[in-house]
Amino acid sequence: MLISLTQSSGQTLVLEGDTVHCYNTGELRSIASSLIDFAECDTLLSITQKELSIKDSIINILGLKAASYESQIAIRISMLEEYEDALDNYEYMLIKEQVAHRRTKLKWNIYIGLSVLTFGYLITK
Repeated sequence: MLISLTQSSGQTLVLEGDTVHCYNTGELRSIASSLIDFAECDTLLSITQKELSIKDSIINILGLKAASYESQIAIRISMLEEYEDALDNYEYMLIKEQVAHRRTKLKWNIYIGLSVLTFGYLITK
């Protein structure tokens, strides 16, 4: 009977020196409840750390993807600049050819005009 009485009355804990403290069932339930809460908090913390690790990995992957897009954009901008330079060069060459064509046309008109005048002069003499 003494053993069952001791078990039901609570547990003892020796604190500093010779002080003894007995926990009643309410205090033991409170301690057990706190331990369960601590274990739950520890589990939630572990899950949250894993989620943060996964989110960090996702952020790193998205950062690499963004860097890849920036590289592609830089390459395409460079290509557009080359096309614009080529277009400017073609426009310059076209204008140059148009001027040369006009000069040639003017020269032929002058040649034909002088030929007609010379032929007309020769006929009238």
